[in-house]
Formats: sequence, structure tokens, C-alpha cells
Amino acid sequence: MIKKLFLYSMVIASSAYATQIKTMEEGRLSFKVSIHDLNRIEIRDDRIHQVFGNKGTFMVEQDLEKGHLYLKPTSPSRPISLTIVSEKGALQDLLLIPVDSPGETLILKKQKNPHNSDQEGGRAQSLLEVLFEGSIPDGEDTEGLEQKEESTNEEETR
Repeated sequence: MIKKLFLYSMVIASSAYATQIKTMEEGRLSFKVSIHDLNRIEIRDDRIHQVFGNKGTFMVEQDLEKGHLYLKPTSPSRPISLTIVSEKGALQDLLLIPVDSPGETLILKKQKNPHNSDQEGGRAQSLLEVLFEGSIPDGEDTEGLEQKEESTNEEETR
């Protein structure tokens, strides 16, 4: 009985170690990754679109269907700095620390923002930020803007 209990606790402990879940935030998140096996990285409710990092410090394969990334360090002692960009525009910097362990699963969760809980709210904020920069985003309607600019210019010349 004690042996069975010990074995069950070992299985639970080893499976808990194999998955690391962190909330995405500004700055860099650190994760431990296996030096021997592939490590899976995913963004919950999104897909990884691009990955940027120092070439030669890791091998990477991308699952285009699921949007997951499979990564393995090329050096057992050198940490890996990389940036991932999701299909929905989320950006996260990572510091991956190679360790002597089985392959890891790294899950990134997006922060819940009560002020922008729906996509339209996020789109509106993005639109405002771009307009404050003085440009019009692709795909947005510009009809009527020229008329307002012309009437403003006419008033200035009077």
C-alpha cells in the first residue's frame, strides 16, 4: 500500500513539474526548459505566429495547425532570449533556462482586462492609439476626413 501511494505521488509530482503556466506581462518571463527533449510553448486561446531570437542558440519547429512552438536549446549552459508574437498581436519576451530535465510544456495566459474584455474594446483602444500618432490604420474608413481637413484649411487662410 505504501509503495503504491509513493508511486502515485511520484507520478503526480513529475507531471506537475512538466507544465509551467504563467500570465503574460510586460517585461521578460523566465521558464526552465529541457536540454535533452523538445519543449512545447503555447499561448492559451491564441496561436504563436512568429518567434525572434539569437540564431544558433536553439532549434525550433512550429506546429502551424495548432499554433504551438517546439524548441530545444543547442547549448546546455547558455540561456535563450526570445520574443514571441501571437496571431492576435500579443507580444512576450522570454528567458529560457536550460536544465537537465524531461521536456517541458510552457503555457502563456493572457491577462484579463476588465476595461477591454471584448474584442471591440481592444480594437477601439488600438484605433485611438494609432490616430493619436497621426496615421490611419489599414482597412479603416477615411471617407469625410478629407472634407474636414479642407474646411479647416480654408478657415485658417481666412
